[in-house]
Amino acid sequence: MLRPRIDTLCASLSLSIALASFFAQGCLSEAPWPAGYPIIHPIFHVSDPARIQIDQLECSTFKSLNDRYLTDDARRFYRQEIIDMEEQVLGSDRLGKLLIGHTPPEITELIGLPRITAGRIADLNCGGGDRNWLYYFGYLPIAVRVTYQSNRCISTSLCEFAEIKLIEEEALLELKKHAIGKSEKQIEEYLHHKLISRDLLLPPPVQTSSPIHIVHEAPIEKEFVIGGDFVWTFHFTDGKCTEIHESIQLG
Repeated sequence: MLRPRIDTLCASLSLSIALASFFAQGCLSEAPWPAGYPIIHPIFHVSDPARIQIDQLECSTFKSLNDRYLTDDARRFYRQEIIDMEEQVLGSDRLGKLLIGHTPPEITELIGLPRITAGRIADLNCGGGDRNWLYYFGYLPIAVRVTYQSNRCISTSLCEFAEIKLIEEEALLELKKHAIGKSEKQIEEYLHHKLISRDLLLPPPVQTSSPIHIVHEAPIEKEFVIGGDFVWTFHFTDGKCTEIHESIQLG
């Protein structure tokens, strides 16, 4: 099963303000369990992967796992035992059984919003469908593609990096058509996610007494983290997006 490198995850998520201290102090430090105690998964509520009753898991479990790596307390649960349990669950066919046949609005209600979305991708393997949603589940996190055809889910599958890259490239192309010239709020409404401030303290606008000099706001950069794989950086001038570029986090 695909297991992205830990340094890849750390490099990417260090851009998230909520998780900055996590990576500054080490990914696996400060576990919430005393030495010698079993490590209990906070969502599955077991310490032994064999005790997870996968065929009884409901959508609410996957909704709790969705974008879990971005939560404030994620660093406390970034342990190999936790990751092993999540890989066992997400590597099963349980999520597909819960979602196949449902519409996008129904799936959003069942397991939450995807991280990014993209249309038809010719280079994807069999079952590419006409719409692809990319989710990141758990603390690692683990990438899962939800594929639609004619507005119905037809499959779910774990994503290798090559597939993630294809979806990300198409999603970025679609985003650029929409985002250039738009405000931060408009972009967030399109993404259905908040952007992250790169600099919390921005210099104030330059003041001038000249009646013919136009005062511009200082350029602002905001970022959008996509799992442990990519970061999109948005450049804003005078409140409007002027440029978007991607970073591939390969450590």
